[in-house]
Amino acid sequence: MSISEVFAHVKDSDIVLLLAFIGGYYDTAGYLKLYGVFTSSITGNLVVACSSVTSSSGVLCRSLVCLAFFLASGLGASLTVHVRLVNKFNTRKTSMTLYAIVWIVMLIVWILGSIKDDIIRSANDVNDGTVILLGTLMGAAMGFHNIAAKDSIANCPPTTVMTSTLVNVASNGSQFIGYYFALKLIFLKKYTTVDINNNHSSE
Repeated sequence: MSISEVFAHVKDSDIVLLLAFIGGYYDTAGYLKLYGVFTSSITGNLVVACSSVTSSSGVLCRSLVCLAFFLASGLGASLTVHVRLVNKFNTRKTSMTLYAIVWIVMLIVWILGSIKDDIIRSANDVNDGTVILLGTLMGAAMGFHNIAAKDSIANCPPTTVMTSTLVNVASNGSQFIGYYFALKLIFLKKYTTVDINNNHSSE
């Protein structure tokens, strides 16, 4: 039995929750261990990098993390098209290929982080080469992570950037309330008109 067949019966909602947990854990781990570098909240990196241009503190590291995230997302999207057209992969098999890449990169980060832990602790600097390397790899992993989620689950909510999720929840909630009252008003108006017509007919 293949891996894709093993996960064939897993609910999309469970996958979304797992991906959101991984994204949140990864971002927190990067922020705490790599001296304030966001590995999935790219907006945060851009804001901090731009505000630190004058001091040059962490600009290179945060810029490379953003670039790695962007390039990995593009590479993941290209890989998705390739395996579907050339290898004739279905959606589930394609997503499992992308998740496998994410896990491999995460494993590399874990191994390097364990080996270089003393160097990271002693460096105490976001501009250290080891910090930049691990941050870049983590950013790339989150790029693949987002493409995998988007490709495998239809209308998948963001699993790394909670701002977008909250905006979607607020937007959908507001639209639901708006449509609810609009439909209620339409039905009320319709039945009121019917009652008036019935009263006129009875008279």
